[in-house]
Amino acid sequence: MNGFLQSLRALGTMRLAAMAGVGVGILAFFIYLMSRMASPQMELLYADLELADANAIVTKLQHDKVPYELRREGAEVWVPKDRALVAGMGGLDVLGQDGLDLLDRQPVDDHADPLVKKGVVVQ
Repeated sequence: MNGFLQSLRALGTMRLAAMAGVGVGILAFFIYLMSRMASPQMELLYADLELADANAIVTKLQHDKVPYELRREGAEVWVPKDRALVAGMGGLDVLGQDGLDLLDRQPVDDHADPLVKKGVVVQ
């Protein structure tokens, strides 16, 4: 034990401070890594929400005991990835839409092959 203390004294104050700094940095990195691994991976549930709609969604999520995060000043609601599908099918009627109206507003040929649009058939 005495030999260890003497070797520490021989290192000097600056080297001991540098070693302590590196040790604290490594410890902080591992704490950060553990906290990231312990927290669930979040997925976007709703985006571009009005305040009233976000409030209704949050109330429903709280009632269903689903953890959530609000981002972009409440315009986005994020939930754990493993609960996103269930939370999204919770029966909320956001802005009076069920989501399918987005498909109704798209022109039919928007996603078609450009060659098919021009009447060219590729065989």
